[in-house]
Amino acid sequence: MNRVKTCKWIGDCFIYTNATNRLSYLIGDQSHVINHFDQGIYLLGYLPAHNRIYVADKDMNILSYALALSVVEYQTAIMRGDMEAAEGMLPDIPADQRNRIARFLEAQGKSYCIGYWLIVDLKELALSVSTDPDHRFDLAISLNDLETALDLVRAAPEAGSQAKWKLVGDKALSAWQMDLAQESFEKANDLPALLLLYTSLSDRNGLGKLATLAEEKGATNIAFAAYLQLGDSQACIDLLAKTGRLPEAALFARSHNSKAVPGVVKQWKKELESNGKGKVAETIGDPEDEGDLFPECNGNGSGGSGGEGSGIMVENEGESQQGYDLKSGTGAKSEDSSKPPTTTTKTEDVEMKEESKSEVVAQPEEEEEEEHKKTSEKVKEKVEHAKDKVEGLVEKVKDLAVGDGTSF
Repeated sequence: MNRVKTCKWIGDCFIYTNATNRLSYLIGDQSHVINHFDQGIYLLGYLPAHNRIYVADKDMNILSYALALSVVEYQTAIMRGDMEAAEGMLPDIPADQRNRIARFLEAQGKSYCIGYWLIVDLKELALSVSTDPDHRFDLAISLNDLETALDLVRAAPEAGSQAKWKLVGDKALSAWQMDLAQESFEKANDLPALLLLYTSLSDRNGLGKLATLAEEKGATNIAFAAYLQLGDSQACIDLLAKTGRLPEAALFARSHNSKAVPGVVKQWKKELESNGKGKVAETIGDPEDEGDLFPECNGNGSGGSGGEGSGIMVENEGESQQGYDLKSGTGAKSEDSSKPPTTTTKTEDVEMKEESKSEVVAQPEEEEEEEHKKTSEKVKEKVEHAKDKVEGLVEKVKDLAVGDGTSF
């Protein structure tokens, strides 16, 4: 606790100097520092006519500091909760002391009741008293007064106002004022916030503008995300290639735009060869040279049974039955190709097909019956074997119950 050296009462205001060489005044339970000193200082008095406090050091040098009596009386009325008296004193406070009063009101952090009905927020009162635009903007943001904050940030110089626009945008977004939030984020150049806003609103025009702006500013992550939301796979591939991410561009093209794969692969190989990595470049598959590995690039759908690159194995029944060679592209002949074709009537064909179907159906049924008989015989054998063991155990238990001295 600091020890008071010299002091004086002026109404309800207590002016004092302490052992740490500070000149302060106390109103209610709050202390306000007027000035700091490097040496010991002594309070001489206060002249209300001059609105100044006079102090002296040990060398008898006299100094004075301004303290308006109207400021002291206003602060005293606020601390007492006498808002009507404080409102009557406010016009008498000098203009250069308004900001001090506003800081004092903001520091109270509470509201006062007048009678039983009216509640006055001291931050709102500070907003009306302050003359500093920056302080007023901070108060308006803390009070969620978007209209006042918007007027202040629009009147402020453009340089250095981006942080203020971002604050207004965040408050507008929390208040579901999307138009104001969009305007604020655009003025603040807040690209991540714009991406969130345009994506939420499904604004394709906004996403297109954002992608172009982000690419110009070098925010490639934002630009890629915007292009991806728009479904513009070619723009995503071009952006990856432009930023030196050709491997990612090739993989992305393989998944989203197969037509772009050949061009990207050529760029990738060319880059590797220029960096002295020719062996690595040779291991990369090229759709133009190895089309069977890239069926989607050739427009073959799933790529047939040899489409390793597509990740989908589909067998063509017609080609497999005829022994079609995928690599050579030629069809194998049937076993008896030398024999002349035989002609049959439609009724004979139908009868032959029905007989073949019945034979195919009958064969599995006979096999199932044989397997069922074998399993049932095995089960019977195991049951008989277990039954013999159980009967032997029963006989031994009977012998023990009789007490003939036999044991297991």
